[in-house]
Amino acid sequence: MMSTDHAPTDDSPLTQILNNLGLKPEDLEPCAGSSGVRIQFENNFTVELDQQSNGHCRISARLSRLASSLHTQDIQVIKALEIYAEVMDKAPSHSSLAISLHDNCLRQVIDLTPTRQKTREDTLRDFDHFVQFAYAFKRTYLALNQR
Repeated sequence: MMSTDHAPTDDSPLTQILNNLGLKPEDLEPCAGSSGVRIQFENNFTVELDQQSNGHCRISARLSRLASSLHTQDIQVIKALEIYAEVMDKAPSHSSLAISLHDNCLRQVIDLTPTRQKTREDTLRDFDHFVQFAYAFKRTYLALNQR
């Protein structure tokens, strides 16, 4: 259940996305450590949406759990950055790679910002592009780390 501190408005990106998917925040699993919700798209591929106090909707996708060894983590992060450098021209605008300290994971992250110029269709297209890119990046990253 989302806290009321950052409750989405009817026209917020979070509400638009959930409505488009036919979901309500109370029907979804809450995110650990935040007021967001988690959408399970496929086994081992979830996307988290969190309404921010500034009206933005932060969306993140877990790409991979990082190793406990700092040396191995460095190798994993370097590999992810190398892959990202190769595909960044295909990445959604304003998205980034991040290391999530609370769950020791590599994540793809984007903030969707509500603006007067941005239509509902723009928001849904941005969300769709993010999910598709994050999933493809995850699959590529995992395949190349198996070598």
